Amino acid sequence: MLRRKCACGGAAGMSGACEECTEKEKLRLRAKRQLREAAAIEEGGEPSGAGETAVPPVVQEVLASSGHSLDAPSRVVMERHFGHDFSRVRVYTDARAQDSAAAVYARAYTVGYDIVFAAGQYTPGTPEGRRLLAHELAHVVQQGAGQSKGMPASSNGIVVGAVNDPLEREAETLARGVSNDDGGAFRPGGGSDQSGAISRQAQSRAVPLLQRQPRGREGEEAEQKSAAKLSGCNKDQPEKIVEGIKSVKDLASRALVAFEREYPMSYESSAMTAHFGRPTSSQKATIIERYKHIRDNVEAKSYTCAAKGKTVKKGNTKVDLCGQAPCPGSSITLYPSFGSATCPAGATILHETAHNAGACDDVDNGKGYPPAESENNAYSYEYFAAALTAGSKVPTLPKRKTVAPSARD
Repeated sequence: MLRRKCACGGAAGMSGACEECTEKEKLRLRAKRQLREAAAIEEGGEPSGAGETAVPPVVQEVLASSGHSLDAPSRVVMERHFGHDFSRVRVYTDARAQDSAAAVYARAYTVGYDIVFAAGQYTPGTPEGRRLLAHELAHVVQQGAGQSKGMPASSNGIVVGAVNDPLEREAETLARGVSNDDGGAFRPGGGSDQSGAISRQAQSRAVPLLQRQPRGREGEEAEQKSAAKLSGCNKDQPEKIVEGIKSVKDLASRALVAFEREYPMSYESSAMTAHFGRPTSSQKATIIERYKHIRDNVEAKSYTCAAKGKTVKKGNTKVDLCGQAPCPGSSITLYPSFGSATCPAGATILHETAHNAGACDDVDNGKGYPPAESENNAYSYEYFAAALTAGSKVPTLPKRKTVAPSARD
């Protein structure tokens, strides 16, 4: 019996190639097709031969999840500006939402009342974050008023709007109005309802972003500039702070996934018990709100790098402080030990941002931990988020010393 061989030397199948090579070729062709479709999307066109712009399955997956409502301060400002009720708006910022935004090459995208943000893009407490949110809310109003006309439907019922669409330019103009606090109100025209259209804000690295925002800053420039206000920092500290902020967003987002799950994973439940005890539904609501504050506002804080270290007495020893923050507040002081092995950047900033968010207590690991009012304990927020990064493995948590937050304003 004649046995054919694949070019790689393996046993050939009916196609003349071995099973492994056949699968590799399928993956190669699929990747090639996706690259063509991605190029078409970035140019505002359609994938060749498809007659429609492909929408990745992850988009549908995210839109089928619950998301969360628009935060109250942003809603008040935006409703006044647009003259529109945004009570039905749902915001998506978790890991899968970030994946879906990356899949459609977007900093954020909107489908009906659903707004999905890429990693680090939902920062309504910053000027740039407020502008992006306003841009997407303009799409909510546009789609609800039926201005998304003439778009071909994809196989899963969602279509992708061209990045150079006039509606994008209009949305950007309206977004700048909100950023400048012009107080104007937008009333889009009527028309048939096409609420299934996605209006996308292209990522900073994509050329269409500039086409769509003719008078805005280049996205890449905006991404490179942190919205955080820094003072007194040496040449090395800003990079540590930026990395710490990025880490905090990831840590807080992961913590929210666990708390917002209907049925947490077993290791998530164990971590909750270890660091928050058995919180009531009211306590859980407070914890979720504070983690959202941490995630969404950490970049808008004012950071001061102290020139001299500070120590406090702990038992019979003195320990260096990592940071200090008012509770509540919007500023954080970082001491020279910040960014060291005993004061990791992400953990330190998360802890101090928890103080800013209203978690004023500092009950560390040991007797009495977690305290009964764990929702008010900054260490609980820090240690729980750290525990989740270890998955089902219980992490070793070093004791990190901070000073009690200053009195409430």
